Amino acid sequence: MKTEIVGIIGLEKISGSIGLALRAADLGLEIVGADRDRRALGDAKELGVLDRTRNNPLNVAKVADIIILSVPVAEKEAIFQSIGPEMR
Repeated sequence: MKTEIVGIIGLEKISGSIGLALRAADLGLEIVGADRDRRALGDAKELGVLDRTRNNPLNVAKVADIIILSVPVAEKEAIFQSIGPEMR
């Protein structure tokens, strides 16, 4: 399977830097992101980290070939349970 869409769930310094590095590598990837903080989403889009934003992690999981998960440890299990059925 060819990776075409990368999803980033949780946008902060490290995940944003990964998104920018993917963009700089010019691999032709589309980068889609979700974060509960709308300001973080807007900033990431403005900085060129993301091509598209989604309002929740489930919508990222539905379209992404690979997911970068960058959320607090206490939230990981709940997010995996919610997005698991939708992951490709």
